[in-house]
Order: sequence, then structure tokens, then C-alpha cells
Amino acid sequence: MENELTVTDLENPTAEDAAHGRFGPAMLRLPVMERIFVCLLFHGAHSATDAARKAGFEAKSYGALRVQAHRMMHDPKVGEAMVEEAKRRKRMMLPQFDRLLSAIATNSQHKDQLSAIKLSYEQAGVTVARESNINVNVTVSEKEKLASIALWAKELGVDPAKLLGGQVIEGEFTEVAEDDASKPDEW
Repeated sequence: MENELTVTDLENPTAEDAAHGRFGPAMLRLPVMERIFVCLLFHGAHSATDAARKAGFEAKSYGALRVQAHRMMHDPKVGEAMVEEAKRRKRMMLPQFDRLLSAIATNSQHKDQLSAIKLSYEQAGVTVARESNINVNVTVSEKEKLASIALWAKELGVDPAKLLGGQVIEGEFTEVAEDDASKPDEW
């Protein structure tokens, strides 16, 4: 397969390898054995310890090799390279994923047909319009309103008493309609 890497590729990466997406910057920063370790994690090893052994790491005991593999798995540089390698491998499989998704979406008997169609719409950038109505009712007491007005007045440098009117005078009133021609006797 054209995209498979050999040990020689891993040991002697060229600018062409990087240009063709065989290695990204994170993989190129790793020493050769760690680069082999990362590749083996994806293909050829059943555990991190097995990948370390197959990559050529040596230790006095199996437990020591496990510790060495554990340390590499938690090394940020190796972690970046693993993410990079995972993305590279998934990118290479996109045509296959697309064929499988199309096969499911066009098979009316497949239980996941609707999910495949929805995913295809999302990937194509077709969005579904959604409408949400949210009603929020807030009850504010008279005391809270006055406190809020006073706070805003202070922030604006205005005397709160001028806005709130110092004293409130209670009184009675009568509403008069405009077409009401009757006027009180006294003004």
C-alpha cells in the first residue's frame, strides 16, 4: 500500500515524506525509536509495552519496560505525535468512510439510514432551522426598582432624589375623556 510506512521511512524521513503528509511536525520532532513506537501503537502492537519492545526499547525486566512505555505514553511530545498520527490515518480513510456512509444512507432497509442521512446533511453544511421560544418572567418589587434607579443615578453622577422625587404626594384623581365636554365648575 502506498501510504504504509517502512522502518527505513521512520529512520530517515525526508522533506518529501513531510510534504506528502507521511509525517507531521510532531512526528518529525521525535527520535526514531519514539516515532516507531507511535506507529506501532496504531498498527502492529497490542499494547504500549509491546510497542516499546517492538520499537527496540530495552529494559532489565518486563515491569521496567512497562514503566518506560507508560512514561512515553504520558510524554507531551509523544502525545502530540499520537494525535497527529491518528488524524493522518483518519484523513486517509475519509474516502472509505464516505463510501460506507453513502451505502448506509441509500439502503432503505438499514436501521441507521436516517442517522446516516442526517450526518451527510451536516457534513454538507446543510442545517435544519430550529426555532425556540423562551419566556422569562421576572418580578421586581417596588423596593428593588427604587434601589436600582438610585444605583444607576449614582453611577451617572445624578442626585437620586431628583430622579425619585424625594417625597411622594398621594391624591385622588378622575380620568377625563377627551370628548367629555363637561368641565368642572371651578378650576
